[in-house]
Amino acid sequence: MLSLFGQRMLFSTLLLVVSLQIAASQTKCTKWTKWYNRDTQTGTGDWETLKDLRKENPGQICEKPSAIDAQLLDGRPYTAGGDKVTISPTTGLICKNTDQNDKRCNNYKVRFCCDPIVVAPECNKWTGWYDRDNVSGTGDWETLKDLRKENPGQICEQPSAIDAQLLDGRPYTAGGDKVTINPTTGLICINKNQNDGSCNDYKVRFCCDPIVVAPECNKWTGWYDRDNVSGTGDWETLEDLRKENPGQICEKPSAIDAQLLDGRPYTAGGDKVTINPTTGLICINKNQNDGSCNDYKVRFCCDPIVVAPECNKWTGWYDRDNVSGTGDWETLKDLRKENPGQICEKPSAIDAQLLDGRPYTAGGDKVTINPTTGLICINKNQNDGSCNDYKVRFCCDPIVVAPECNKWTGWYDRDNVSGTGDWETLKDLRKENPGQICEKPSAIDAQLLDGRPYTAGGDKVTINPTTGLICINKNQNDGSCNDYKVRFCCDPRK
Repeated sequence: MLSLFGQRMLFSTLLLVVSLQIAASQTKCTKWTKWYNRDTQTGTGDWETLKDLRKENPGQICEKPSAIDAQLLDGRPYTAGGDKVTISPTTGLICKNTDQNDKRCNNYKVRFCCDPIVVAPECNKWTGWYDRDNVSGTGDWETLKDLRKENPGQICEQPSAIDAQLLDGRPYTAGGDKVTINPTTGLICINKNQNDGSCNDYKVRFCCDPIVVAPECNKWTGWYDRDNVSGTGDWETLEDLRKENPGQICEKPSAIDAQLLDGRPYTAGGDKVTINPTTGLICINKNQNDGSCNDYKVRFCCDPIVVAPECNKWTGWYDRDNVSGTGDWETLKDLRKENPGQICEKPSAIDAQLLDGRPYTAGGDKVTINPTTGLICINKNQNDGSCNDYKVRFCCDPIVVAPECNKWTGWYDRDNVSGTGDWETLKDLRKENPGQICEKPSAIDAQLLDGRPYTAGGDKVTINPTTGLICINKNQNDGSCNDYKVRFCCDPRK
């Protein structure tokens, strides 16, 4: 007969085993394996190990099970056998005969939880891991508010995503707890909400990627929210939105902007999404850590179609830089060095495209582009930290020479790129400069204010001696005209 001390030890052990079994049996799992019984009480015990079971059942058990369940062969909880066992999802179940009071183990069967692997949201800038609360009286409170107070200056104001793990490095879902988790709150686990009355201990980190800024655009559509997280996800596709809103969205949007319904950047939801101006936004439930997408709204950029400047003699296309460490540098200086004799000294215009042939504006990047510099895109200036890859070409029309004239007027610059453009019209100039311009000029000459030929601005303009020069902002690729000066030929009549 066992001593009182022995009885107490046995009772304590059984109580611990029962507690472990209750926790295991109540673990939430959406994908259990079948039951396995590989060992029938050998000379040393019952060894239902993950390692051996995986070898004997190739391809049937996932690499890292998040939980284990065990029973006696008759279907009763494994604790009903009263054995002292080792059980965990990384080891399996081990029962040694020598550890038992009667020197003989029962026969067990096990199964493993193979829920989809939890993958951290995409993020370029994670904080360190934080574990501020060690399962206090009410639970585990890894709140953003408290963590920011306790770690001043280390966590950004508005994290766009959160990642969480158990302290041993397993996904937080492996604990089987019911938790609240999002980048604005942090992680909260309340003891009384759990099946066994106690939370696991968690650590968290936050994504502090740069704030998402909408691409530059002069003409956005309204916001659209056509899908309210359907059975498979949230599908804000351009094709469906165009069908449901006929005539409201242009044929080829150059950029897309997306937000959560509450107005936060779409990245704040922490979902893995497909987003681009040709497809729209697609979020698929099964690809998310928690199995469910947020609800999104989108809008599209419908700026005027980008048309190449008029030019009689374009160079070939050049793509010298493949998005280097700092960006994409398609500079005139470098291109001329690398292609000697192929590009004229003073190009009058530049044209640029993405490598797939779409207008360069379709990439949504902030770029510097002009015929004297070329095209420069700097990674750190972009919303996602990376430029697209561009190709450029230059206009090398013959040098613009002023028409022959024996009597030119002075230069006039009456309009400084007004609200609609630059209007250097003969009619207005004659009114503002009475008696200085002849009735019927025979020719007109125009320049940019810095003295370069007017064609160097790359604008689409109307120019002739009876009208003057007119440049309209909305007709230009970048929505704005250069500033011009003009003069007229007033030769005496022959």
